[in-house]
Amino acid sequence: MIRFIIILILVLIVTAFSYLLIDQKGYILITMGDLIYEATVFGFVTLLALSMMVLYGLYLLIRGVFRTSGKAWHFIAHGSEEKAMRLYEQGLAAYLVEDFAKAEKLLVKSAPKSSMTNTAWLFAASAANKQNMTESAKQYLRHIAENTEGEEKLNYEALLVAGKLNLDDAEFSQARQLIDKNKDRVGHKGRMLSLDIEVCLHEKRYLQAIEYLRDARKDKAIDDTQIEQWETLAFTGYFQELISEHSVHDVEQYFSNLSRKERNRESIILAYANVLGEHGLTDKLEDLVLPLLKKQPSQAFINGLKDISMPHSPKVMTAIQKHLQKEPDDPVWLSAFAYACVASRDWEKARKAFVSLLKVRQLPDDLQAYAKVLQTLGEHEQANRVYQEIMAQA
Repeated sequence: MIRFIIILILVLIVTAFSYLLIDQKGYILITMGDLIYEATVFGFVTLLALSMMVLYGLYLLIRGVFRTSGKAWHFIAHGSEEKAMRLYEQGLAAYLVEDFAKAEKLLVKSAPKSSMTNTAWLFAASAANKQNMTESAKQYLRHIAENTEGEEKLNYEALLVAGKLNLDDAEFSQARQLIDKNKDRVGHKGRMLSLDIEVCLHEKRYLQAIEYLRDARKDKAIDDTQIEQWETLAFTGYFQELISEHSVHDVEQYFSNLSRKERNRESIILAYANVLGEHGLTDKLEDLVLPLLKKQPSQAFINGLKDISMPHSPKVMTAIQKHLQKEPDDPVWLSAFAYACVASRDWEKARKAFVSLLKVRQLPDDLQAYAKVLQTLGEHEQANRVYQEIMAQA
């Protein structure tokens, strides 16, 4: 554009001064009907140049007016949104430096008019949660659930944070709504699957949780220890559900129909053992746990047996003692023997077993169980000393 204007000006200058080269003024005659206008070439070019300058000045003036009016209109139309975004950014900065009270205040102000409405409510809920303001956090999370018309969609990480906040605040229906609403968009793998499993367990949808856990086993991003804990909870819940609706026989049938890999899994065996122990099916309980006890079960399995109602079982005691003969200082088998003695109400043997165990390790649960054994034996002074030791460790 600038090049074109320069060329045009040069052409006009050459035209205007060309008459000097030929020693002639040169005339231009313009007629419009009866109107005749005569001018020299120089005068015409001068007039044309002045006209172009006036037109260009008018163009600049009109453009300036439109720009000013456009900015004014933009401020009127979008000023509140821009202010909301500034508040959002300030609130986010306050959240990052852990000034949660200020962050909550700024984010709540920005949320209604910000383009990041759901994210603002989410961070406000998190800020409120970190201040132990549970009701406020619940209210902000409800705003996210109600904002169905908003264009903004929470990303994967934000969904996980929102879901965990809902779980922490026992807002299970809100967590379920959030998962189901976004499952097709963000997928159902890894941490989202983990969140869904936790919600299912809280909703007591145990069979659905079991199906999800089979998928979780294939996902290397999910911790195996966490999966085992969920499996015990899910299968225990479903077994109890089957008993309440049908009978123990249905639990036996369901367990026998599981794959061999699942039937040999410690977490599922613990769930089944819990059901058998509650209903006094000692023989079936022995048949279930003995194969594992004869091998080398994990500490988690031994710990799980502590909470199972298992009456005195000579077969179980013999299996544990065989391991202790080979490894007398193994804390796994010492704890198994100690708790088996407690279950059998053999308090003297239990006391000796706990003394041996506590020489090897001192866990709060073991100390608590030892103190109860001492109380049962009437050794209250010694039990009080153990309780004081537990408090000192805490």
